[in-house]
Amino acid sequence: MNPNNVADMLSAFRLMPFFPQDENAFLELVRFVGRMCHTEEQVRWLVDRTLSLYDKWPGPMELRAVFCTIYKPKDGVLAYSNIYREGIPPVAAPAHRQIAGPELIPIPEGHIASADPELDAMVKQLAEAVAKKGDTHFGGKASAAEIAAAPKWLRKLEGFDE
Repeated sequence: MNPNNVADMLSAFRLMPFFPQDENAFLELVRFVGRMCHTEEQVRWLVDRTLSLYDKWPGPMELRAVFCTIYKPKDGVLAYSNIYREGIPPVAAPAHRQIAGPELIPIPEGHIASADPELDAMVKQLAEAVAKKGDTHFGGKASAAEIAAAPKWLRKLEGFDE
């Protein structure tokens, strides 16, 4: 890590009330963070997270406690918050990545099951047949009227159309 970059990032703490204005104290903070953080990205995260949690300078051990909520310190020294006795509030969980699926098309008004008119008609027919029979068991051969009313793909699948 570049100490100048770390010092630049840590200078954001100068905005906080009670942050030490002494340059020697600031340089010691740069060393402290350098012993704790593995990368400059971790330093950036630590500064941003600390600024989001505290309205005044909490001190170096509280800074370490914030760091320990996510990372293992390079120097192995762990710390816990004295300000947040129940534990430092967790960072909002990132959105879970999901495998992209097909785009869902809303069902148009008047349809009951699908935006596809043929499929929707088939579901309506099935619902009507179940309602007429009073149960969910189907049996027997289809009547000529049922075959004629069936969708083309179903008639072909059942061998009624070529």
